[in-house]
Amino acid sequence: MYNLIFDIDGTLLPLSQEAFTKEFVRLVSERLCPDPDCGPRIPEYIMRCAEAVVRNDGTMSNDDRFWTRMNDFLPGKTENIRKKFVDFYLTDFEKARSVVSEDGRILPFLERRKQAGDRLFVASSPIFPKFVQEIRLRWAGISPAMFEDITASENSTFSKPNPAYYTEICERHSLHPEDCVMVGNDADEDAPALDAGMRFFLLTDNLYNRSGREISNFSRGSWEDLERFLDG
Repeated sequence: MYNLIFDIDGTLLPLSQEAFTKEFVRLVSERLCPDPDCGPRIPEYIMRCAEAVVRNDGTMSNDDRFWTRMNDFLPGKTENIRKKFVDFYLTDFEKARSVVSEDGRILPFLERRKQAGDRLFVASSPIFPKFVQEIRLRWAGISPAMFEDITASENSTFSKPNPAYYTEICERHSLHPEDCVMVGNDADEDAPALDAGMRFFLLTDNLYNRSGREISNFSRGSWEDLERFLDG
């Protein structure tokens, strides 16, 4: 039995990270830039708050880190802006679905692994709130209920690529890292699970390797290769 831990972007949810980010910024700009509480620089502020989340050090949740940083840019307005973000995610964000797709192999794979007794978790970059992570899983045709836990801004105090992010997952669920397999398509952000003591499988169907990292030593391949890896 394995503890299988899956990334979302490019793994469970096939997409181009660049296309998704571009569409996200476009939608945010259309919806929030005209708002007097947010203003025309809100896309920049969001990106800078996300950078603060990536650097989070475990002293507060990623959600608190995001909004603490936002308050630096727009002091006294964050409570109103937070409500407007929620409304955005429940409405206009749905349009970003146009730049993602479904892979019909993934849901049957997950169902087979659950039947085999494996425990399933999601470890996607915990910048989004949990309800947004769940929206994105549904875009992939996958019920969030399939997973024991989904990392999100509220329940994480570190972020990828910090190995402490993966250690935090293990500690929260009393998992032994050596019994965990991190499955992801990002050689830079998912591979640091190895430094936390996990095993790692690099999904190459939608490989993302910004730094040109050497990947020949990684277990890697398609969803079919992953199943053989687990059953071998």
